[in-house]
Amino acid sequence: MPTQAELTSRLQVHIARLESGELSGRVRKRILAKIGGIKRELADMCQPSAKTGAGAGAGASMSDHCSGSAAVSGVVGKGKAAASIGSKRKMSRQDDDMMDSDPPHSTAAVASEKAHSNCRLISERSGQSKPPSDTGGSSTEGKRRRVDGSHSYNAVATLSRAVDADDAVDDSDGPLEMTLGPPTGKAKRKKKIKHVNAQLAQLAQRKQLAAALRAFSKAQKKGLIDAHSYANLMNAYVRCGDIDGSTEVLGRLRARGLSAGVVHYTVQLKGLCEAGRIREAAGVLATMSTEAVSPNLRTLNTFLRGCVRAGETTLAVTAFQQFRAEWGVEPDASSYEALGTLLAHELQLTEQLELIQQLRAAAESVEGNASLGAALAGEADAASNPAMYLACARTAALLGEWRTATEALVMARVEMDDDRFLRRQHSASADAASTGGRERARSMRQFARHRLEELKREAEVLEAYVDQEKAHGDDATAHIQRLLDVYRRVLHFGPVYTPVLSESVVAHLVSELGRFGFRRASELSKKAGTAAVTRDLAAALQKCVGDEGRIDLGELFPKPSLPLKLELCAGSGEWAAAQAAARARRGGGAEANWVALELRTDRVHDCFAHAVFGRLDNLAVIGGDAAVILEHHLPQCAHSIYINHPEPPERTGGADDSEGRHLLTHAFFEVMKRVLAPGGHITLVTDNLPYGKSLAETASDAGYRSMAGATVALDGLAQSKEVGAVHLLEGLPGPEYGHSTEASSYFDRMWAEGNKMSRYWFAACPPIPT
Repeated sequence: MPTQAELTSRLQVHIARLESGELSGRVRKRILAKIGGIKRELADMCQPSAKTGAGAGAGASMSDHCSGSAAVSGVVGKGKAAASIGSKRKMSRQDDDMMDSDPPHSTAAVASEKAHSNCRLISERSGQSKPPSDTGGSSTEGKRRRVDGSHSYNAVATLSRAVDADDAVDDSDGPLEMTLGPPTGKAKRKKKIKHVNAQLAQLAQRKQLAAALRAFSKAQKKGLIDAHSYANLMNAYVRCGDIDGSTEVLGRLRARGLSAGVVHYTVQLKGLCEAGRIREAAGVLATMSTEAVSPNLRTLNTFLRGCVRAGETTLAVTAFQQFRAEWGVEPDASSYEALGTLLAHELQLTEQLELIQQLRAAAESVEGNASLGAALAGEADAASNPAMYLACARTAALLGEWRTATEALVMARVEMDDDRFLRRQHSASADAASTGGRERARSMRQFARHRLEELKREAEVLEAYVDQEKAHGDDATAHIQRLLDVYRRVLHFGPVYTPVLSESVVAHLVSELGRFGFRRASELSKKAGTAAVTRDLAAALQKCVGDEGRIDLGELFPKPSLPLKLELCAGSGEWAAAQAAARARRGGGAEANWVALELRTDRVHDCFAHAVFGRLDNLAVIGGDAAVILEHHLPQCAHSIYINHPEPPERTGGADDSEGRHLLTHAFFEVMKRVLAPGGHITLVTDNLPYGKSLAETASDAGYRSMAGATVALDGLAQSKEVGAVHLLEGLPGPEYGHSTEASSYFDRMWAEGNKMSRYWFAACPPIPT
């Protein structure tokens, strides 16, 4: 006969699978039947005179429900088990007294409340109007029976539901865990817990970790926390960049006998992915598999987005297969877009074309066939996503496959028809209005318009490049050689990188180029094959790397003596590419060598593409954490450093009212001093006034002083806000401060779309060494 704990564990698994929302009708009906049987058994256990029912059998594997479709060279195959990815990693953290506080209840009171609450929970879910009453003896004797556990149900079912890790996690649809406390005033108590969770979610959103910890501790002492509360606290740690703290909270959840559900694991997954720790994120998926916690579509897309950010194509493909085969989670259009983007980054054109062929075939099958509509909805939606075709066109253009690029661009243009594209988005926003309110729907419509304009912008760049190269008439060999030359100016350390000895730096940089299709490009070289091309690249990089791992960036360029200008947090590289091309457009030679430094691997690929499409031999790209790269690998070399729209620790405030991590600390301003050449300066632009003031104050405290002329309004409209020795100006800097040409970025255009037009900037020099 199964124990209460075993039945509870089974109930948790079945409910999690049911709420994943990715099941066929037949399987859903079977699971509901199993849940009903287990609930009846648990209800009987809560009744002193009830007989125990037959045990419910274990649920069927999720792989039984996978719907079939064609595989794409093994990339997205269905119907066969995929190996579980990652491995579990244990992490520890010192105990936090605030989180270790126990609710002020006696042992007897706790046990009594468990019995009373859980019997009520099970009876309500079993269709009984009232909880079963004790039979025989006085009320004191009945309490004793509950305390000693003879008739109590000692564990609680976990009701997992998918929520955005950045959204509030509350118990509006029922608590994840029943909480401890007095047996009366259940509705009032639930309202208090919901209020606590809303408070924790808001503090997490604002990245106020210390306040969240205090609120959690206070609520915990009153017995007003549930599993949602733990999820919100985990989210606070994640949003503040402390993933190890989130891991510790997850451990404490388990230590208190509560079950971690899909919400908790998805929050943890997101934190690891945003930190670039993708292999550890894969370990979370392995843990979910071991603990029989079924992930959902949000979990899949969170992991895939992390793989895109870090350039982890192999892990993404493995996860794509595992989610289908093991958990029955069918990908949607976003999943396919992430997969297509990763294939594009590695220049896997054949695989991209096969994927598009599969998606279009699925879309054709769905037309007029309602029975296939649900099974192939993800493929059908992805087939109408213009981003899939633009990614294919970009790969073909980089490889010099002009005909394929042109065909892909034509297909993208069809899907970018305004009426066609916005009509699909309107349907999505209507769904959002029914669940998230009018404001969310309005935001989605605005973003859809912005996204459409960005897609058209990319198509125009690709079309211009293809037409230009066709007119130029170079053969394929010459084109591939130019592509290989650009790889010599791509230094990718990776988002998670530990500085290595100088002799290992070159080997690391060469191996990392595989994330950008170097192997595929070298295979197409008619010169001497992959091995010879790799040796030539390693030899060229070796000339740039000094004994201590310091890199002479000037040696990356044809004209090493030109002034070196460095943009940090470069995003997709549009601004740096525009500055590098400015002099050429005016009919002169390059006036400076530019380096774009960016953390995210997907954006590093964008910077690389800008260098190729613009034929910019004075633009290099570095991928990695700026704090690590500047500290360990850059000598005193930069004539100027530019920082455009750095991400603030909190979107609506400065650095003082948030504990979110950010790059531009006092220590980093000190590091920039060492990298700047004598007479060098930094120019910083932001749209966030509080953050601008915080940064101007930090720069002033680090000894920086505003440049001559950068202390007064330049256009009669700008306002100067003096913060220490650094003046924060309203407007935009001009050519004398490094902005040689007007250029916008993705974020510039998105903010303009939302009528966020104000800009603030300062230009400052470090003190001259005495």
